[in-house]
Amino acid sequence: MNTLLVLAALSAVAAGDTRSTNANAFNGWHQYGGNPQHTAISRVSLQPLQRIVWQTPIDKAPQYSGSNLLVHYTGPMISRLGTVVIPVKTAAGGSFVAEGRRHTDGALLWTTPTDWSAPPSGWGPVIGAALFPQPGNRNKTSMVIAASGGRVIIRDDVDSPTSRTRVLTFFGDAAYRANPTAYNNNVKINTPITVDNSGNIYFGYQVLGSNPLGLVSGLAKITPTGSGLSSGAVYRYKSMAGLTGGLSDGKVTTNCAPAISLDGKSLYFSTNGATPYIVAVSTASLAPIAATRLTDPNTGNNAWVADEGTASPMVASDGTVWYGILENPAGSNHYRGWMLRFSMGLTQIGRPGAFGWDDTCSLVPKAAVPSYKGPSPYLVLTKYNNYYGIGGDGRNKLAILDPASTKTDPETGVTVLKEVLTVLGITPDGDGLNGKVREWCINTAAIDVAGKCALVNCEDGKAFRWDFVTNTLSEQVTLTAGIGEAYTSTVIGPDGKGYAINNATVYVLGSN
Repeated sequence: MNTLLVLAALSAVAAGDTRSTNANAFNGWHQYGGNPQHTAISRVSLQPLQRIVWQTPIDKAPQYSGSNLLVHYTGPMISRLGTVVIPVKTAAGGSFVAEGRRHTDGALLWTTPTDWSAPPSGWGPVIGAALFPQPGNRNKTSMVIAASGGRVIIRDDVDSPTSRTRVLTFFGDAAYRANPTAYNNNVKINTPITVDNSGNIYFGYQVLGSNPLGLVSGLAKITPTGSGLSSGAVYRYKSMAGLTGGLSDGKVTTNCAPAISLDGKSLYFSTNGATPYIVAVSTASLAPIAATRLTDPNTGNNAWVADEGTASPMVASDGTVWYGILENPAGSNHYRGWMLRFSMGLTQIGRPGAFGWDDTCSLVPKAAVPSYKGPSPYLVLTKYNNYYGIGGDGRNKLAILDPASTKTDPETGVTVLKEVLTVLGITPDGDGLNGKVREWCINTAAIDVAGKCALVNCEDGKAFRWDFVTNTLSEQVTLTAGIGEAYTSTVIGPDGKGYAINNATVYVLGSN
C-alpha cells in the first residue's frame, strides 16, 4: 500500500473529512480543462484547504502593467503516476522551459527547454502544451510542448528523470530545415495543444509573413506513431479557408484550446477573422463539418472574439458545445459577454448564459448539486463578474447555471439561463460600497463531483472551496495579497491537492 496515500487519508480523517482521496481513481490531468472535452471534472476529491503544501514560480520574470499582471499561463498538467508538468516563463522576453516536479513535495525532477516565442497579442498568450498516454502503454505518459517555427517537442516519458526528446514539424521536418529562419520568424503556434484519446495532437498556428511553402494561418494535426513513438509521424494541416469551406480567412483564436467531441470524430474551435465562427472539422482529415457565425444574442451583431481571452469550447456530457464570447457593441453587457450553446452540428440552441468573457465553463453533474431537482442531467459553472466602472455593480459572483431553465437578465432584458446557485466574493474592492468585491479570476474551475464542490481562485489572492451543498465558500487559503491578473485555471491532483495560480506562482494546497 502506498504510504503517502495512507498519510493523506489519515490527514483527511483527522480533519473531520470523510471524502475520498483515492489516487487509484486518478487518470491524469493532461491538458486544458483536464481532458479533450475541457470539462474540468476531477475523479479525486479535493483535500481540505488548510495550507500551502508547496509552491513554485510559473513566471520567473513577470512583467506588470501598473498593478496588473496581464499574462496568461498554461496551467499545471499531471500524469497518471503523479508527475506535475509546468511550462515556466524564465525571462522577460518570453523564454520557456517545461519542468517536471514530484506532486508530493514539488521536488524538481527534470527540465525540457523550448525555443517557442509568442505571437503578437495584447496580453501574454499561453504556450501550447499537453500530456498524453503512449498508445499501447497507458502507464507511460508523454509531453508535447510548442517550439519555434510551428514545431513541437515531445518528451517521451514525463515520469522518468531522463527521457528522449524529439522535434516534429507539422509541415515536414525537411521543409523546416531548408529555411528555419523564415519559419521561426513567421509561423507561430498560437493556441493551447489538445490531444485526443488516441494520442493525436491538434493546435492552431498563426502565419505572420512569407515563407517558402506559402503557409497561411490554420490548424495542424500530428500523429506521433511508431514503436515507442519513435518514427512514422503523420502530419495534416489546413488553412482557415480549407477548414471553414471558404467562409473565413482568419486564424484559430489565440488561446482557444480545440475541443474533441465525445465520439472523437469532431474537433471544435473558434476563429476570429473579419467574421468570427465556431467551427467543427473532422479529427481524421480536418475536413470541414460545420461553421456557425458567432453573434451577440442581444443585438445580432458579430460577436467580439478576443485574442486577449482564453475562452475555449467545452463539450458537455450530452455532446453539446459551450463557448463564451464578448458582446458587440463593446460594453453593452458590461464586458461580461455571453455563454453560447450549440448542438453537435453547431446549430445554436437554447438561451445564453449571462457571462462568457475569458471563460470556459466547467461541467457540473447533477449529482454534485443536491438542491437541484430540475430535469437537466448536468449544470455548468461560470464566472459571474459584473465589472464596476464599466456598467456593472461590482458584485462579482460565481454561478452554476441550469441549461433547462431561464430568467430575464435584469441588466439587459435578454432571456438567459437561470442560476441554480451563486456565491459572492468576500473581499471588498476599493471602497467596498454597495457590496463591491474583488473579481473572480478563473478561466476553468476544477470540479470535485464526489465532494460536491469546486476549487476557485480570486483576484483577492485567495483560493476557495465552493461547497455546493451549503452554497458557501467553506474553506480558503491565502496565497498572496492579491493582484489584478489574467484569468487562470485550477486543477485537482492525484491525492486531492489543489493547484491554483496567483501572481506568477503555482500554489499547491492541501490539509495539515
